[in-house]
This record gives sequence, C-alpha cells and structure tokens, in this order.
Amino acid sequence: MVSRGSRWSSVLAASAAPAIMVTGILIGACGGGGSPTTPASATPIPLATPAATPVPVLSACQRIGFGTGTGRDCPRQSPTFLPQVEAAMDRLVREQPAIFDLNEPAVAGSYRVVKVGQYYVGLIDQLDKQGLCADYDGEELQVKNGNGFNDQYDVLTSNSFILRGDAAYKSSCFPASFPTPAPALPGTQGCSLAPSREKACGRESETFLSVLEASIDQVMREHPDYFDRGDTQPGTGFIRVLNGDAYFRDLAAAISTRGLCARYDGEEMAVKRDNTYSEQYDLYGGIGYARRGEGAYRVTCYPAAF
Repeated sequence: MVSRGSRWSSVLAASAAPAIMVTGILIGACGGGGSPTTPASATPIPLATPAATPVPVLSACQRIGFGTGTGRDCPRQSPTFLPQVEAAMDRLVREQPAIFDLNEPAVAGSYRVVKVGQYYVGLIDQLDKQGLCADYDGEELQVKNGNGFNDQYDVLTSNSFILRGDAAYKSSCFPASFPTPAPALPGTQGCSLAPSREKACGRESETFLSVLEASIDQVMREHPDYFDRGDTQPGTGFIRVLNGDAYFRDLAAAISTRGLCARYDGEEMAVKRDNTYSEQYDLYGGIGYARRGEGAYRVTCYPAAF
C-alpha cells in the first residue's frame, strides 16, 4: 500500500548531494563556496473548474403537486382550459400525424385517432409545454394550473374521432382531484429497466409478436412436459398448457434473452423494449390453451405498463 501521510517519503541529505528540481524550485546541497542559487519561478498549476450540476427540469404536475380533491364535487360550469386543449390537439396533429387518419375527418380538424394511447400521452405532453398539468383517468382528460380546481374533458368520441369544442368539456372538480400519490412500482425479474406505469392504452399495430412466437416455440421445445399435445382447442389447434405457472415463468425468461422485458400479471403478458410503450398479449385461449398468433395481441400502452 502506498502511504498518503506526507508529500515526501524521504529527507534530503545535508551533504554534497546533487541538486534536485522539485516543482520548479532548485534545491541545492548545503555548504560549499558558491553563491546561493536564485530559485526559478514556479509554474502555477491551473485548477480544474468543477462541472456545473444540471438543474432538473420539473414537469407542470411535479411543480404544482398532488391534488387533494375526491373527484365527487365536480359540477359542470364553463371550461377554463378549452383553448389550450384545442391548441394541444392542433399541434399534435402537425407534429405526430401518424397518430391520426388524416384522410378521414369527421368534421374539420376532428380526425380519426388510430393510436389511442399515443393520443392521450401526446396531449398530456403538449399541455405540459403550455405550463399545464394534465393526466388521463381512463375516461377523461384532466387539466389544471393549480390545486384549486381542475377541468375534465372528453376528447375522443365513441368511434375514435377527436372531440372538440364545448361538447368536450364535462365538468370542473373542486379542489383539483389529480394526481394522487401512487405506491412504489415493483421491479421485474430479469429486466434492467426501471418500472413504469401506463397512462393510456389502445389497440394499434403490434411490434413484438414475432419475438413472442419464437419464445413460445423455445419453451415448447425445451419443456414438452408443460403441455399436452394430444389436447388442442377445437378450431384453433392451440395446445393445452398443463403447468401454467412454469410456462409463463419460462416464457418471460425466453423473451428476455431476446432483448425485451416481459411480465405476466395473471391475465396478460406485457412486453417492452424500453419504457416508451409496452404491448399486452392474452396467451390463454379458452380454458388453459396456449393462444398464439395475431389474435393474442390486445393493446399497446403508453408509457410502458410495467
């Protein structure tokens, strides 16, 4: 071990030793008949400038904080944030047109929404850029600029078109009823990503089905004892699963070896590559059969649902 107790580890001898240069100062031997040597000027060593600590950027909801309302005192009055909501819709159409079918407007500016989860998350993000806190409660868009109250908006028709104007406004809640504290999210075994919680889900084109199918093939090949190949679901050919717990455990592990994270919640298998979104698959066809194919896909959630 190198001692760090003193700067020097030895004493310079006071005999006729050769001169030694230390940090720009000439140290000579004592005695002798010469004149003292003038020390050279020390070259200053520049000090490193410490890196500035980045200031975290807070979202509007983080800045405003939790709502304290119960959601029961929500009369219909008049909208406060409708212009901002409409501006968020317009900007989302311009910046993320793939969320919509621009060839099928119900009325001017009210396009069909083809990616519902992205639509709600996009509106929340656009409202945050305007300094407003927004969230989705599963039915309505919630908007506030403080905790005195929040507005509730229904921004999607039953046939998935943008709903605009006064018809979109539903009520105002006193005091603001969102967001509320949420319990800590559990991690997922075998997944290095932080846990995430979805805000909105909707059906769109799946992206992970091929990985899921390859993983199912792997589990069936490596663990034939989990299945009864002689018992298939009529009309589908899905094989009966004899050991559901082991099947879904090993299926999640097989998915993870292909660079994705997976979690089975007892009803559906959720799969994600990162926390932008996750896809939900129902892998039990009928009573205990291993469902496969496009029919297994259910919805895509934004952000990821686990």
